[in-house]
Amino acid sequence: MCLCANKCGGQCKHAGLFLLRLALASIFLYAGYTKLGPGHEGTIGMFTSLGFGAPAFWAYFVGLAEFVGGAMLLLGVFVSYASAWLAVIMFIALLTVHRGGTFMSMYAPIAMLGGLFALMGTGAGKWALLKEACGGACAQKGAECTCGKCDACKTKMEVKK
Repeated sequence: MCLCANKCGGQCKHAGLFLLRLALASIFLYAGYTKLGPGHEGTIGMFTSLGFGAPAFWAYFVGLAEFVGGAMLLLGVFVSYASAWLAVIMFIALLTVHRGGTFMSMYAPIAMLGGLFALMGTGAGKWALLKEACGGACAQKGAECTCGKCDACKTKMEVKK
């Protein structure tokens, strides 16, 4: 039960999703910017020290993926897809960059990964530039579902037949 379901007409969920998107977007936009710009040489050095082949390619690739993914989260455009590829990046970062460190050094990446998983399942919410027909992995109550891929759409399509 939402703490404010009766007081704010269900807008708390959408505000929460927006704030989660805003927080994650600010982290990924900044991380991507630094990998592409002022911290590019350091990022190449990091990928080199981790044993990645073609470290300059990976510095550009990850920087661009983080920056574009962060922008997509901020704007609410294809949030489920952006969250999925950012989650892959975070998971690989946990296995490479953060491996061997203290558990405390993994708090932020684990929290970010959890937030990305939440957005993968819910989508952007109502406060988004581009509305997803199914709002992420499954349809929201009352949403017109037309993707034909999620269970709610399949059920709705079967009922229409």
